[in-house]
Amino acid sequence: MKQSAFLVALSIGFPLVSDAPASENEAGPDQVGRPTIRIRHVHTLKSPRPDGLGGANSYLLKGMPKDGPCFSASFPTDYSDCTEGFYNAKLELVDSWREPFAGGDMVMCATTGDLDNDGHNEILLTTRKGASGAHAFRWNLKTRKLEKMWSFLKTPTVRTEEYFRGGAIGDFTRHEGREVCFGGNGSGLFLLDQHGKLIAHDRTIRKTIQRIDTCDHDGDGYDEMVIATGRTPGQVHYARWTPKGDRLRVIWCANVTPNARGGNNCYEALYHPKGHPRGGPAIAVNTERESPRPKRSGSILLLDMKGREVWCYVYNEDEERGGACDFADITGDGVPEILSRYSRELKTPKELGVLILNNEGKKLARVPNVTACSAGPYVFRPNGPGTKPVYLLAKNNVYEISVEAPRER
Repeated sequence: MKQSAFLVALSIGFPLVSDAPASENEAGPDQVGRPTIRIRHVHTLKSPRPDGLGGANSYLLKGMPKDGPCFSASFPTDYSDCTEGFYNAKLELVDSWREPFAGGDMVMCATTGDLDNDGHNEILLTTRKGASGAHAFRWNLKTRKLEKMWSFLKTPTVRTEEYFRGGAIGDFTRHEGREVCFGGNGSGLFLLDQHGKLIAHDRTIRKTIQRIDTCDHDGDGYDEMVIATGRTPGQVHYARWTPKGDRLRVIWCANVTPNARGGNNCYEALYHPKGHPRGGPAIAVNTERESPRPKRSGSILLLDMKGREVWCYVYNEDEERGGACDFADITGDGVPEILSRYSRELKTPKELGVLILNNEGKKLARVPNVTACSAGPYVFRPNGPGTKPVYLLAKNNVYEISVEAPRER
């Protein structure tokens, strides 16, 4: 089946298979009173590479202008040959970037934030070990092109095999403007000012930094960090920099893969102000087995703001391995669902897709044939919050999500 013609109709609570006849995809009697979600492939992103190859991780770039870079996607042939493409709300390629110091080092993370407090978000990229570092860009509203602000490359305090994964922009300290925080493969966290100058390097967390999210949960004007780390065990650290920016304070740490449940690696941990099933904030977490890969497993769980587990969903043998996750209100009821990748490779037929859970931990659906990679899937509304269309960004593919009203009894 050609992907451009692929259409999956799923009823919440009804797991699908990709080759099911249409009648099996329709809402049955047990689905009365529940909405129906349809997902269809609508676009394949244009590769920024002359050879047209690649297509891997994708990242939302929140708060950017609609005609500017709203999301990015990596197009590698391997970890040392990568070009990053940037796309606007119309899914058009508006610019590209290739790491210049090592000739194409892989982008490991992309995020946004208003570094200089001018009302416009800037873009932060982190790169792997060929030229491991962090790079900041702004979008020039006149030229409609990205402008590089600065690059921070590895220093003598960083191991030569370092590579940086998680990165975030936040108001962490009393320094002017916002700061950049990112981490690598066991060497702790780095804190830079808005100009890319190193403020601090803290080794309190020596695990591999996978992802960093931010929030000001206590409302004191300084951002805290939700840090996903691996491996063995996978953990979530809730931490903050001291106002002077001289050291890191870990408020709590949660083991999210106890007894290897769901693997040995925490791949992503995301904060949402309305993520808890009883209302209020919570943290969604995805775990996977990083190594050995033949023993594939995964889980999705929810933590409260004290690091306590609210619920945990463990992948079954048809889903196997986890990946990244995202909070998104798909059904439009004001309550976020949780999306996550799954990858079934040991059991045939092989299958790659996404899981959709509600914030109570109930699996609403398994959607096959969605090409989610290490980063993604992410829900993207090109016309702003609460509007249509609703896109699902997964690898270099874009899917449209539509929701039908519940059937009456």
